[in-house]
Amino acid sequence: MDNSQTVDAADVDHLIHDILGTHYGDVNLDGRFDSGDLVLIFQAGEYDDNLANNSTWADGDWNCDGEFDSQDLVRAFQDGGYRIDVNPNRPNG
Repeated sequence: MDNSQTVDAADVDHLIHDILGTHYGDVNLDGRFDSGDLVLIFQAGEYDDNLANNSTWADGDWNCDGEFDSQDLVRAFQDGGYRIDVNPNRPNG
């Protein structure tokens, strides 16, 4: 996606930030990573569930390794988008 001819984390960054216009952690893709997203992922019940490769973006797997664990939470918070509205023109944004 970033024209490097290699599929890697930079491609995921490009997809999340440049194409989707959001941040890691934005489970429902509403343009915000906030407490609503955290509620959704913990309701999914896949945090450290010991089932291999069963998690998706909507379940909290934000580093694309198939699992929802502390690494995903770290990735999302390091991205710096928690409670930042990436589209200030959006109604209720």
